[in-house]
Amino acid sequence: MPKIKKIKRSGKIAKTKVFLDVDPMDATVYCPIDSVKLFEKNPRINTKAAKKLAQLIEKFGQRSPVVVWRKNSTIYKGNTTWKAMKLLGYSHINALFQDFKSEAEAIAYSLSDNKSHEWSEWDEDVLIQLMEAEELEEYKSDIGFDKKDLEDLFPWESDIEVMDSIVEGDPITTAVIKIKCPIERREPILKFLNLKYSKDKEIEIV
Repeated sequence: MPKIKKIKRSGKIAKTKVFLDVDPMDATVYCPIDSVKLFEKNPRINTKAAKKLAQLIEKFGQRSPVVVWRKNSTIYKGNTTWKAMKLLGYSHINALFQDFKSEAEAIAYSLSDNKSHEWSEWDEDVLIQLMEAEELEEYKSDIGFDKKDLEDLFPWESDIEVMDSIVEGDPITTAVIKIKCPIERREPILKFLNLKYSKDKEIEIV
């Protein structure tokens, strides 16, 4: 926890300084990338992921340090980051050196960190709102969502392209209808549509 020190002057508090209680040994170090090494038994297959991550690091830089066991200079968090930065030709990397009681603890930490990334899910309603924001438009191609991800998230956009290409006489095709509404009305509207069209085999409520 930060240590708060209050300085009194003439009976009044004149200034407040915050001293961070940080162990220098836990500070992030900008070190030569080849001075730390990959975890050889890393069970994650990340060659393709490293190529994708390289695009993000090229855009935003390395924002999260890799975690390295001080004893053996091995990376137990951030192996994909190391690979991505090697692909980009980086000579140095931000690393957080840590002490583990044993190799077993280091491996357990590595596995738990990887597993924890699988626990959260997207709130698609909120995600769509963020992705549709005008100020995010220039970043859409730089945040890791590929073409299929965007088509799944915004199916109506591909439908618009299809409908624009339809000419008179073409067979009927499938379209996705987007309905914008206050978030609290989403469930009632879905319930109504399901009740009204549940028996219509040509309509699927998504």
